[in-house]
Amino acid sequence: MIRRSLPAIFALVFAGPLLAAPAGQQTLFNFVRPADVVKVATENADLPQANAEQTPEGEVLRRVTFNPTARPTLRLSPQTGAWDWSQSGMMSLRIQSAMNWAVTVYVQIQSNDGKTLVSRVDLPAGP
Repeated sequence: MIRRSLPAIFALVFAGPLLAAPAGQQTLFNFVRPADVVKVATENADLPQANAEQTPEGEVLRRVTFNPTARPTLRLSPQTGAWDWSQSGMMSLRIQSAMNWAVTVYVQIQSNDGKTLVSRVDLPAGP
């Protein structure tokens, strides 16, 4: 079944929690002040609200609506230069579907020298 749009809710954390990253860990995307850290670009996707949403549990999430196209995209890149992940031991990406059907998300990470890592995440139907 094709739907007109596909909302998803994202909380992105790279090498530590968003608001309380221990020393040496780098927050790449902050939903309270996203422009401070990262450029956000979309293709066939939309950020319908200017601000993030807080869940009853206190999580800060950002809603993204993806259009029903072959490859809707949400791209995060540094404001300047490149991120240095050489000292990072992990990357965490918190996502969930806000719809009542399962969704497949592909996460692509590209290094400065052109190496690419692609990961597939199968999300169950949303809350």
